[in-house]
Parts: sequence; C-alpha cells; structure tokens
Amino acid sequence: MSDVGVVSLGAENVQSAGVSKATQFKRVPQEFGAAMKRGRLVNEDVLVYKDGGKPGNFVPHVSAFGYGFPVDEATINEHVFRVRSEPGVSQALLYWLLRSAWMDQEMRKRGTGVAIPGLNGSNFRSLPVPEIDQMPLDRLNDQLSPLFAEMLRRGAENSRLAKLRDALLPELVSGRIRVPEPPRY
Repeated sequence: MSDVGVVSLGAENVQSAGVSKATQFKRVPQEFGAAMKRGRLVNEDVLVYKDGGKPGNFVPHVSAFGYGFPVDEATINEHVFRVRSEPGVSQALLYWLLRSAWMDQEMRKRGTGVAIPGLNGSNFRSLPVPEIDQMPLDRLNDQLSPLFAEMLRRGAENSRLAKLRDALLPELVSGRIRVPEPPRY
C-alpha cells in the first residue's frame, strides 16, 4: 500500500475506539479526499461498520476517530457510517450508547434477515434512543467526554510506540544497537 494520499478508513479499520490492528491503510488521492463533503472525519467522530458478517448474522462494530487515532487525517468509505450526536449529547455518550449490549442487539436485529447482512441508513436511523433527564445527561457528558478523548489519544500513542518497538527490536536483537546497562547503586 502507498503512503501517498489521505487514509480511507473502511470496515477492516473499525474495531473499537483506541484499538486498531491496522498498520497500513488504504488511501485515496489528496484531491479526492479534500473534495469530499460527507466522508471527512473530525475529532471524536463515531464510526459504525455497517456491512458484513455471515448470512443471517450481522456483527456490528463501533469505533471512533480523533486526536491522532488511528491516524491524523482520514476519510471513510461506503462501508462505514459516521455518526454525530444531537446538541446536548456528547460524542462520548453516543459512543458508549452504541457500544452497549442493548444497542448491539438492536443493531443485530436490524442488520439480519437478508442474504448479505448489514445496516442500511433507515434501519440505523430507526434505532431506539433512550430518554435521559437533563441533569444526569449533563453529568454523563462531563464524565465521559475527557475519558473518550484520552482513550483516543492513548490509542494513537500505543500505535506510535508499537512502530518504534518494531523498528528498534531487530536492531537490538542483531546487536547493531546496544542499550547501556543501568547504573548500580
């Protein structure tokens, strides 16, 4: 894969916020990515994998983008929904709601029953949303938002450290670089 262009996140990149097994990403030309109206991602965008599974069994995956995770700049392809919350509901709360066991079951119900399982736009928009009184809602937003941002930042840091480890380990094992012994007191 090329390192030229804008990363295009697809279903294979949607595992969980702060967790990505991908080390290489598909890309679209810079001009194409810049011209996109709907697929450009911003910090704290929630991503839902809308296709896949085995016949009769849809397995939803929910992730998020931002603060360098899994990359600094990206677009999404047609297999991923970008989800943004309504005013008054944080992206963090939206993420955890979509990750809940209850919502997982709701998405599975709507994504099966066809030859190629998946969620279409109208099925996704029809997902039930719980009503939460304003005071608990504000408290949830205040508590979850910094945790969500930190989860994404740590995912980016984990990726950076994994790349550093993978670059240094062969050099250490071969003896081409050495780490000095720590001083003894």
